[in-house]
Amino acid sequence: MSYRDFHPEKKIPDYEWDRIQRKLAKLKALEDAGVENWDMHDIALKQWQYQVNLEDSVQSTVDDINDLLTEADVDEPAGHGAGYAISFDEKELARILERFYENHSKLRMM
Repeated sequence: MSYRDFHPEKKIPDYEWDRIQRKLAKLKALEDAGVENWDMHDIALKQWQYQVNLEDSVQSTVDDINDLLTEADVDEPAGHGAGYAISFDEKELARILERFYENHSKLRMM
């Protein structure tokens, strides 16, 4: 399989690149036809923007939790092979989740 390089750490397969290019061509055709003047255009864009914002909020929350857990201490308190204990800043996790809840609540009001 061949890939398109956009960044040293990010590559997408050619078939995905082709799919994106087709969607961009379709969007251009719709814009050229004056799609912004169609009924429901604003509603569709608001729904799309909500979905994008929600996905960004979820990804940001997941990234923050991953960062928190990356810094966690892992221990085997009962000895080797008897299980693990993970210690992390629980207050920070609560802040991350509260921030997500606040962002999600704001998105729902839009």
